[in-house]
Amino acid sequence: MNCRIADVSVVRYPVLRITFSDGLSGEYDLSEMIASGAMFAPLRDEAFFAHVTVGSEGHTFGWNLDEVGHEIDFCPDATRIHIEEQKVAELANRYRATATAASREMVVGAGMVDTAKVARGQISPEGR
Repeated sequence: MNCRIADVSVVRYPVLRITFSDGLSGEYDLSEMIASGAMFAPLRDEAFFAHVTVGSEGHTFGWNLDEVGHEIDFCPDATRIHIEEQKVAELANRYRATATAASREMVVGAGMVDTAKVARGQISPEGR
């Protein structure tokens, strides 16, 4: 991959919105990383977290620490994979919800009983 970061901004602590040069955009929640390691301890400071920047030519994004060469930075390739996986999961969940609703409508339309409504007590097993 040759991903480039076009923009990074704080949505809310500790969630970033990452936008890639090809227009793909998504949220990246860093809460688990921040909680899990001493390396990310500076990011526990919300004011410091707000100073996230895009690195040279979009090859990284992150935070500068005390001097040049000391930073917390992230690879755009791994970040993109994470965001793409999130998007695929969201689409799959949306598809499942839509497909389930559509199949219920087909069953009811065919004169069959909607078992979900029976389970919730909204109709009798006879469909009334």
